[in-house]
Amino acid sequence: MVRSNPRTHDGDVAAQSGRIGDSQQSVLYTTAAGPGTLTFWWKVSSEAGYDFLKLLVDDSVQASISGETDWQQRTVAIPPGVHTLRWVYTKDASVSSGQDAGRLDEVVLTLAPMIVTQPASQAAWMGEDVTFSAYAGGPFPLGFQWLKDGTVLLGATQLNLTLPRVGRRDAGVYVLRATNSGGSVVSSNATLTVFVPQQLQPPLPSPTAPCCFRWRCGRGLASAGGLGGV
Repeated sequence: MVRSNPRTHDGDVAAQSGRIGDSQQSVLYTTAAGPGTLTFWWKVSSEAGYDFLKLLVDDSVQASISGETDWQQRTVAIPPGVHTLRWVYTKDASVSSGQDAGRLDEVVLTLAPMIVTQPASQAAWMGEDVTFSAYAGGPFPLGFQWLKDGTVLLGATQLNLTLPRVGRRDAGVYVLRATNSGGSVVSSNATLTVFVPQQLQPPLPSPTAPCCFRWRCGRGLASAGGLGGV
């Protein structure tokens, strides 16, 4: 029978807060560059409602636990840019309870994908084939999805998108969305313009029969083509 180590989640090693007194805190910190998704396991044994284990991204509290809380996993979105991550165990001014400590294990930051090559706008005549190409990198597995005018294109899940024999309905704005466990990113807009040949009608034939006019003045009528007597 194998017994798990209650001081770690994965049975290997875990970080534990240091010994501190009342009104003190123990801090574990690092820096991380986003965008991405931070996952970790933590637990705490403390005076419920007064002594806390917290996660702060820069100076903003993202999560906290207190009391007798067993191992649980947390997931936090890390925005773009470089940020300071701090796990802080804090005690109030009096009373200790339980093991009076917090623990942290299996900290993983998964970066969101990056669009390395953006798709380019194109123009084509109606009936031609068009291919949009893009490239995205990031931790695997990666998923891809093309959208047209904000709507998902069914079956368009590769880095390249080929549109055979384009027509008026294919004109619009295309983007590639790349996704992994760290998040998702959308490419810049690529516009497709479709030129439609115009069929000009032949000119109308000139009239061959003579035109006939009558002028009216008072009671008299003039003959066709002449002014007559007025």
